[in-house]
Amino acid sequence: MTAITKEEQIKALAALLKPLGFKKRRTTWYLQTVDTIQAINVQGSQWGPAYYLNVGTYLRALGEESMPPEYRCHIRARIHPPERAAEILVQECQDWFKQFGTVASLITHSRNRTLPVFTTGAARTWLDDV
Repeated sequence: MTAITKEEQIKALAALLKPLGFKKRRTTWYLQTVDTIQAINVQGSQWGPAYYLNVGTYLRALGEESMPPEYRCHIRARIHPPERAAEILVQECQDWFKQFGTVASLITHSRNRTLPVFTTGAARTWLDDV
């Protein structure tokens, strides 16, 4: 079985994410909500043909960006392995956003101390104060 390339994965993801309301810019898709911006990014490896699928939630209360790069999202994670079928990856992204894509869910995770490891200090402080 031949591994799916980054470019093939981007095309497959685009076909699935566009109907869900995501807008694409370069290799990142964005879904705008009232309180957050959800980002899905395909990142190429600097060491060869491998790539990574990164997800992030940007809190509008903590910034003015309309299409922040995934690495500037306040809550972030990496989906492993990214080479799986696009349908499975989109479902995993949707599941992640159900857990970490709304302010209400993030407040609950903050109170339970179950936020993702890649959560900025500013986001932790803000969620504790909301």
